[in-house]
Amino acid sequence: MKKLSVIYLLSSILVSSCARDSDCPYVKDSPKPVSNMSLCNEIKSLPVVGTSCRVSVDAGDFETHVGLTVIHHEEYKVIAPPDQVWYDCTRRNLPLCGEEGSFMMNLLSFKKRQKDALWFSVIAEVKTDDKKSTYYDLCKVADSSSKKTAKFEVMNDGELIMYPNDADGYYCNNRGKIWLEIQRLK
Repeated sequence: MKKLSVIYLLSSILVSSCARDSDCPYVKDSPKPVSNMSLCNEIKSLPVVGTSCRVSVDAGDFETHVGLTVIHHEEYKVIAPPDQVWYDCTRRNLPLCGEEGSFMMNLLSFKKRQKDALWFSVIAEVKTDDKKSTYYDLCKVADSSSKKTAKFEVMNDGELIMYPNDADGYYCNNRGKIWLEIQRLK
């Protein structure tokens, strides 16, 4: 137990010292896709099958409120358009799937918000009125050939939230925004 505490302490010091906010370079946000698609927070719901909206998800935000209310048993498709990229400090990640992580990152994997998901995998969360949530690792349900499209069925009514899977307390060194398209399938 003492050895584990020492490893935790050393890894926390090393990770925090090499990933300070000031050590992370400025990066340009991913390009906004060219289309007339509405922003999700402007429409509040996708009432008709086949309708779509888009949202910008900031890598540094603990959670991005998409602006959509979703209903139990609705099915959605999430698409990451071309040229979308965000960063965990200097580590480049492509949505919808992130990465396995470095040795140092994996020493702190117990701090990841979704333990079974890759680092920087896009997580969709549905928050209910009673503050319970259902999580969807979009990488796990992504199209196996491209990893740019994922489908999931909502298991409860609530507000849709998205974020990159990272360690609690380490969002301040994340950089960039990605755009995602959300389409109601059923």
